[in-house]
Amino acid sequence: MLRLLTVIATFLVTGAQAQTPAGFDGTIETILKRHDVAGAGIAVARNGKLLFARGYGLADREARAPVSTVTRFRIASLSKPITAAAVLDLAGRGRLSLDTPIASLLGDAARVDPAARTVTVRHLLQHTSQWGVGASEIGGPDLDRLMARVGATEYARTPFARLARAALMDAPRSPPGSTFFYSTFGYCTLGTIIETVSGTKYEGAVRRAVLAPAGAPSFALAAGYTEGRLRDEARTYDYAGAPRYRFSVDGKTVERSRPDAYWPDDRDTTCAAAGRWIATPVDYLRVMASLAGRRSPAVGNPGTMRLLFENEGAVQAKKPGEQKFSHGLFFETTGHGTYWWHTGSYAGTATAYGRNDSGFEWAVAYNGRPSGDEIYGDTFRGMWTTIRGTSAWPVGEPL
Repeated sequence: MLRLLTVIATFLVTGAQAQTPAGFDGTIETILKRHDVAGAGIAVARNGKLLFARGYGLADREARAPVSTVTRFRIASLSKPITAAAVLDLAGRGRLSLDTPIASLLGDAARVDPAARTVTVRHLLQHTSQWGVGASEIGGPDLDRLMARVGATEYARTPFARLARAALMDAPRSPPGSTFFYSTFGYCTLGTIIETVSGTKYEGAVRRAVLAPAGAPSFALAAGYTEGRLRDEARTYDYAGAPRYRFSVDGKTVERSRPDAYWPDDRDTTCAAAGRWIATPVDYLRVMASLAGRRSPAVGNPGTMRLLFENEGAVQAKKPGEQKFSHGLFFETTGHGTYWWHTGSYAGTATAYGRNDSGFEWAVAYNGRPSGDEIYGDTFRGMWTTIRGTSAWPVGEPL
């Protein structure tokens, strides 16, 4: 994550040359070729109006099916700002306080370390809890230890709430709130908290509070590895030589390439909060513009939803530069203004979202993931260079 933040910071100060919106064609086509990615979808808006949307390359190489503006992509960690918005909505309706200790919301923990009692909802939102699985991805020896602690052998059959409660037995690595440490485990835990407070399943709670009011029907939770892709969903392609994933299902060891195996066929979808949504880039902008009040209808209580975009209470992210993290988005102020962003990555998927204080925002989704982070630098540089250099924009239509 630190390397990725460095890459993005470099390109937020890139200069621009005069172009028209057609400049996006060259930008995305070059990226697809350079990184051997099958396809991409992009959308660009300003002040709640859609200025440009297009698909590039192939949604399915084998079927030779092209990407279109209705192609849905797995958005990976671009799901996290959506989850953050659902939490902020609950706070705005008085259903919880962001400073509530999570131990009081998870319940039934056999034992809670005294230091873990200080971890709050806000710490999870801002990646400063210093608690839970000790890596940004769900996996590795820490997860194995939690599985053993609850007497489970199959992650796909273990409700995530059990793992979160088991993690409360461990002390945070450093005082909560003191240090930014990107945590997928923390956002999975927020999915459990959303269910606990709302009294309904994560997907339904988010759809009702965020997605439906924004008018974003393409959002859905990605299917499991035996269920296949959903309607209009792009096929995913990981890089050559990517590791395969082994896991146990009903006592049998199964091996799959990671794009197929990333989401087991589990019915407990709370960990979807960290990265399981699929959507079109246009619908992603509909949601984000509604959350920011850039389009009607605005979503959520402005008093709390503004925390997703404003500096108030932001924490210093691992940097260089002046990069900070709000309650769901990275942001930085440069000579070109203030920029907010997030990225997403897992096997077969790379995604990026950006917005600035001039009203522009964009979303790009690829159905392939290279082995390195360079695709993100190329995307941020290409998108902002084209936007800053474009002098003739269409009037646009409301998102």
